[in-house]
Amino acid sequence: MLAALGSPLRAQQGALAGSATGFPWDEVVAAARNFVSQESPDSVWPFERAGAQELAKSERKVFLHYFTPFPLSFDNKPLDDDYYRRQYLERAGENGKFAHVGGYLRQRPLGGGTLPGKHWQAVNATIDVLRAERLGADGFGVDLQQLDGGRYWDNATALFGAAQATRTGFRILIEPDTDIMKAISAEQLVQSLVRLAHHPSAYKLPDGRLLLAPFAPEERPVAYWQAVLDGLAKAGVPSAVLPVFNNLRAYAETFAPICYGMSEWGNRDPASVDGDPAIEVWRKLKGERAIWMEAIAPQDAQPKTSIFWESLNTELFRRCWMKAIREKAQYAHVITWNDYSEATEIEPSSGTQFLFYDLSAYFISWFKLGRPPRIIRDAIYYCHRRQIFVPGSAPRPDDKPLKLLGRGPVQNRVEMIALLTRPATLEIRQGDTVQRSDAPAGLAVLDAPARFGRPIMRILRDGKTVAEKVSDWEIADHPQAEDPLYVGGSSNRSFVKGGDWHQK
Repeated sequence: MLAALGSPLRAQQGALAGSATGFPWDEVVAAARNFVSQESPDSVWPFERAGAQELAKSERKVFLHYFTPFPLSFDNKPLDDDYYRRQYLERAGENGKFAHVGGYLRQRPLGGGTLPGKHWQAVNATIDVLRAERLGADGFGVDLQQLDGGRYWDNATALFGAAQATRTGFRILIEPDTDIMKAISAEQLVQSLVRLAHHPSAYKLPDGRLLLAPFAPEERPVAYWQAVLDGLAKAGVPSAVLPVFNNLRAYAETFAPICYGMSEWGNRDPASVDGDPAIEVWRKLKGERAIWMEAIAPQDAQPKTSIFWESLNTELFRRCWMKAIREKAQYAHVITWNDYSEATEIEPSSGTQFLFYDLSAYFISWFKLGRPPRIIRDAIYYCHRRQIFVPGSAPRPDDKPLKLLGRGPVQNRVEMIALLTRPATLEIRQGDTVQRSDAPAGLAVLDAPARFGRPIMRILRDGKTVAEKVSDWEIADHPQAEDPLYVGGSSNRSFVKGGDWHQK
């Protein structure tokens, strides 16, 4: 059905790739910058923001995995009537293809709705870039699923053009998706990579080599990747490869001779994060200073395949970041910016709002500069589900239940993440039930068993409430479908309505 929407981007592809003249990039960037500055003024950040130049100078780099099938908008329609809302979030959407799991997605990106002018897709791509740049990220790791044509290729090249037009130094790390492009020959891949490599926004190492970070490289033999590197060298594009494995332990030794560094798609439950030996496997092969890219994920729930992992609210996300900081990884790979089909997105979204977006800015600064940002105003973030989730108890008898993967059991808890200027008492109130805990200054966490209704979170100091947040989400006792997604919000931002799955 999506193909019928067409692709206005295709007609602009040359301009979006930065190769055509006459494209109104100044107007596009101005519109996108105005949107992002209004969305995230300085007043919404409860912690001290490091300067862009200071973050860029850090030897540690952060790339956000960009999944090209999910741009901010498919059709430039209002959020409550666009393709996401009518097709991806409805049980009956996509001709009922995902009716047995309550619909394809559980949330969608918060975009600008209907934008004026014919270049709305370019504006949306630029909003993506400026939002990510505002976090302190060095670039997007773009999941390359098509070569030289098609909607996903157009979305990828749009980001190259937008990154160049913003003049922020934001770069695009090329991540060929080998799991999808299994039939692409090395020669075909080289031809497309040469085109992208010459773009000013392509990410290159300090020595000038183009860095490639292929996903699931083990789908092709080492000889395939050596042929790609050789082909690029022959075309005058010196390159290096940092593969992102699904199973690093099984392939690390075989791939090691051709690798600049290594990474793995990573874990999706907290219990598996700290004990994962992947980095040690790589360092045993290359030494303690071996280049490593740590995977960072917020959660993972996939109605499309009826599976999910228990992330324990934001605990998975926080553990991943602390491991990257502790292990002194040279790169962090945030998985993902916008893969809504797996619920791993951190971009501003209808369910999670700015929860993972804002926390990303906090941890990116810590990762890059080696110290947590100074808290300058008290703030409350919260995280919980919209139902008491019990796997296997689908509301409709013909629904396919979601299966729990990973090591941890399902838990339903309300989590309060407080950013404190001084020591304080944290409180979660649900009806007549109250949970309190004293906390030091900095980032502090309190959780409590989830109950039906809307939780209330408070920061108390000297017996007075200094910050309060009533959850924007009700924990429902009659859910319409299984929904393991953790949603959220904060005291420092207004709730943004976005044609959400739960608002039907």
